[in-house]
Amino acid sequence: MVFADPDNKAARELQADAFEQLGYQTENPTWRNEYLLGAYELRNGIPNQAPVSTSSTDMVAAMSPGLLLDYMGVRLNGPKAANKHLTFNWKQPDGSTYAIEMRNGVLIYTEGKTLDKVDATRTVDKLGFSGLMMGVATLDQEIAAGKLKVEGSKEKFSELVGLMDSFPVSIGEEWNLINRLPITCISAPVNRKAGNLVGQSPYDILVDPALPEVIHDPFDRSSGIGDMAYVGLLSPKEPIKLQNGKLVWGIGPTATFPTAEEDVLGSGKYTLGPAFVAAYLGQDWTLALFPQHWWSIGGDSARKDVSLTNVQYVIQRNIPGDAGWHVGMSPDVTVNWEASRGNKVTFPIGLGASRIFKFGSMPVRIGAEVQYAALHPDDQIGSRWNFRFMFVPVIPTFLL
Repeated sequence: MVFADPDNKAARELQADAFEQLGYQTENPTWRNEYLLGAYELRNGIPNQAPVSTSSTDMVAAMSPGLLLDYMGVRLNGPKAANKHLTFNWKQPDGSTYAIEMRNGVLIYTEGKTLDKVDATRTVDKLGFSGLMMGVATLDQEIAAGKLKVEGSKEKFSELVGLMDSFPVSIGEEWNLINRLPITCISAPVNRKAGNLVGQSPYDILVDPALPEVIHDPFDRSSGIGDMAYVGLLSPKEPIKLQNGKLVWGIGPTATFPTAEEDVLGSGKYTLGPAFVAAYLGQDWTLALFPQHWWSIGGDSARKDVSLTNVQYVIQRNIPGDAGWHVGMSPDVTVNWEASRGNKVTFPIGLGASRIFKFGSMPVRIGAEVQYAALHPDDQIGSRWNFRFMFVPVIPTFLL
């Protein structure tokens, strides 16, 4: 009744009641969720919410060949592919093979086998194949670079790629929403009790019991969680395609919150401002520029107002291989507009490396980078040498 007449409210309610009872009685959590969600949708309609993106380049690069082909099967647009029949052999340089067939809107594969009659046979490693699927490189670019060999019809493989759906965090039909929530853990050579003296009068500072310890060891190291930040960027769904990669960009608001564990590790202010990002994502290089600016809009009245520019620049060489090695630097240039002349700019350069590790089924990018501030404040506490450790779960999302 529901399929024959979707507007039949009585039939929808009756089926929802049945699903609800099945959900209450089953002990399997997967089926319980399916039944209860089905009951909800029958009564209230399908929730109108943004789908989760599963198109992270890092996540795809960390997949095994079989998981990558499963991912292709999930992305395949069934209705568009319903009347098409395509067959391929995938050979990797290490000798492993996969027979791939798409028929009746379904993609299936068999490991360790090849088909006798196929539309095309492609010889490429997993990283190159994932780059083709993610749109980082085109078929012609990979062939010209000597990374891909195709026997048969190139057009058939391009047709397969064109049948793949993407699942971005969608805002309307043309825009994606990029959410970034960095959490920093800081260890700096500044005595934490110096924060107790901020905002006090000269007399209060002299009689404060923290003063002797600060004078005795002003560079006693303080460690803890710094201020939390949020960036929300709107980016076009369609990247700008270039010869050897693609260009993505986004613009939106950024904010920070005074969550630092110690006063010396944060600004003590709520801040708000604009942010912009532009990134070139190529097969061999990743280049990006990520400027942000914050003005204070509230917080501790005893702390100085904030007018701070931060520009992160990324120069990374992508090393071929399943590990997904990146070598390069991603420092943060800061300009403190509230500081005196000669103390405004910190401009670091650096060198580091990162790669993908698997923790169970979760890919995680782990890396380290050493940075030196070529420009730094003359007579204020500033970072000359900086060591950065990165532990980034590759949760499906857009950004770097």
